[in-house]
Amino acid sequence: MSPAKKPRPNGPDIDRRRALISLAVGLLTVSSKTFAATSSPLQRAITDSPPTTLSKVLLQQDDWKIFNLLWTDPGQISQACDAMGWQTTEEVIAWVARVNTAVGNTQTFVSLIDPPTRVDYDLLPSIEWARIHEAIVAQCNIRDDFFVERSDAVYRLPTKAQLDYLAQACPIRRRTWAQERMDCDDYARAFIGWLASNGIGNIVNGFAATTAYRQGELQGGHAVVLVMDDTRALWALDAQQGRLYAPKSREAAKLGRYILADEMRVARAYF
Repeated sequence: MSPAKKPRPNGPDIDRRRALISLAVGLLTVSSKTFAATSSPLQRAITDSPPTTLSKVLLQQDDWKIFNLLWTDPGQISQACDAMGWQTTEEVIAWVARVNTAVGNTQTFVSLIDPPTRVDYDLLPSIEWARIHEAIVAQCNIRDDFFVERSDAVYRLPTKAQLDYLAQACPIRRRTWAQERMDCDDYARAFIGWLASNGIGNIVNGFAATTAYRQGELQGGHAVVLVMDDTRALWALDAQQGRLYAPKSREAAKLGRYILADEMRVARAYF
């Protein structure tokens, strides 16, 4: 690769360079076999630049973050371009320019569509499953037929503030409630999946099927996500509301619109 020319602060040359950098990061991390098999003009545009160098440069290009929303990994870039009907880098440049002009604050827009988790998994303290199980029994009202299952032996503990943020940041809250098709259990499962998709699925979180009671009489069922903070306090996270509740509180009992309920009991939990 020939030495890069010193870029000008503005103008079509630097815009084009940004487009090529963004495309190259995706294209060059795809295997050479995949490259050879494709006939897309966009994929053939760049073939010989070091991906690591290009990646460092791309991190400085905030204008292109909105373009990166079109795929979740570099291998999907060709599908994204085909779906948008792009055949040349000029078409990509024109689209990004139009979108950036229309949106204005691109970086904020991207963070709204795909919020950062702001949780560094490697810095979180750990906890063994046995301690989590003990906390469930001590901090939750559980039914006589209570059943719990777990998938890991050791989990991580975020702070309460981090849990509050995650509950609000999850994009699933934007979905409209629909009976059976998109109701409490779907919100809870989607929240758990969102954690996993962001690489923090191992923080203490479990899908919990609960039942509400009023003076011992069954009112109905609900679904929440049981989470634990770094003080080992358990919380019932309602993924539709994006809020946390103490499992034994009257507020938790009323989740699912059981406004007269005074107790929530956990029937099933899957961690």
